[in-house]
Amino acid sequence: MKITVFSDYVCPFCYLGSIALKKACAGLDIDIEFHPYELRRPPQPPVDPMHDPVRLKRFDEVLLPIARQLDVAMTLPWISPHPYSTNAFQGYYFAQQYGLGERYNQLVFEAFYVHQQDIGEIGVLCTLMRKLNLDETAFQTALQQKTWMPQLDRQFQIRQEFRIQGCPSYLIHQRQVSGYHSPEQFRQLILDEAARTMTGMACGVDGCGTSEQ
Repeated sequence: MKITVFSDYVCPFCYLGSIALKKACAGLDIDIEFHPYELRRPPQPPVDPMHDPVRLKRFDEVLLPIARQLDVAMTLPWISPHPYSTNAFQGYYFAQQYGLGERYNQLVFEAFYVHQQDIGEIGVLCTLMRKLNLDETAFQTALQQKTWMPQLDRQFQIRQEFRIQGCPSYLIHQRQVSGYHSPEQFRQLILDEAARTMTGMACGVDGCGTSEQ
């Protein structure tokens, strides 16, 4: 089964959702396809949770309990305001060409939510490239030349085509699922969709061996 993920690094529910989905897929034959979902890009103003009592309360009362249930480390980054993810997503495309996109995503999430690093800074992203044994000079050149910007810009059209309204969002086969779900909920959604689309061999008017639902 294929699962398409629309996610932004600066969305805390996307971070937790990535972990929950990974737990849910354990032992299953799942192909996960990642799509950047930029929540903001200049001139849109960045968010500043450090000066937003509502966001601070949500982190303490909603996000931290989920993180504890998943047994993962998580902090609200004391970066004011929070960074844009444009550079980080270009880094994803750079890593993906070497088959390291999934590992890169994990490192970016951990850099932001565990180590409180500014993932909008090129120096931070270069450190992640070194961890992946990738050429950070080539990465910086790609950023300067905006090599991956057309592909990133294309994501705005893709999410319109799929009618994605926010992140995290998931396409489990052809079923759209929005927001955070626990590993158990994800697992059930996957199994339900697998059962719904399951096919087998049958006999029909044209002979035996026809695949029918």
